[in-house]
Amino acid sequence: MNKRLSMILNIAWAITLLLVCANFTDGAKKDSAAQNPEFVKVLDGESLVNGTIYDDQNVIPAKQISFSGHSKIGGVRRESDDSINVLDLTKIKEIKILNENYMSPRYQDKEYILVEVTAINGAITKDLLVPRDVVICAISKETEMEKAWYLKKLSKIDIDLNGKPQVVEAPKGVVKQTN
Repeated sequence: MNKRLSMILNIAWAITLLLVCANFTDGAKKDSAAQNPEFVKVLDGESLVNGTIYDDQNVIPAKQISFSGHSKIGGVRRESDDSINVLDLTKIKEIKILNENYMSPRYQDKEYILVEVTAINGAITKDLLVPRDVVICAISKETEMEKAWYLKKLSKIDIDLNGKPQVVEAPKGVVKQTN
């Protein structure tokens, strides 16, 4: 009886260990379309950026455009060199999505979208590789609704260059916690 119970416990332990380890591995490429993007409010200290967001059939005048609450995003590569870049919405005039399922010859183990970025000085970069699951958040100027999209599902974002971007500040009397 003791041997049988011990064997059952060992099998249960092995199955549990297998399930836990399986959840920590990358495994196959994930289909992010199965998950919904979630709105994230612009975080304290980040710039407030306004503009127009274009999806398949809609033109959405928007405010507080961000990369999931941030005005900058890193981890952006270029197909033509080995650099890792940062996109800063305050320095961009336009982001155009060229290919939402880009297969990079250089980075075959990663999932990217191919974008073209026009900087505020007019310089155009056509070969930027942005991670596929980047989320764009904004508030509709017309309805005040909070919105979120995967960048790969948009066709273009135009940034409003009129006026200087403001920075979100913590309300007075609020103490920021640091770890």
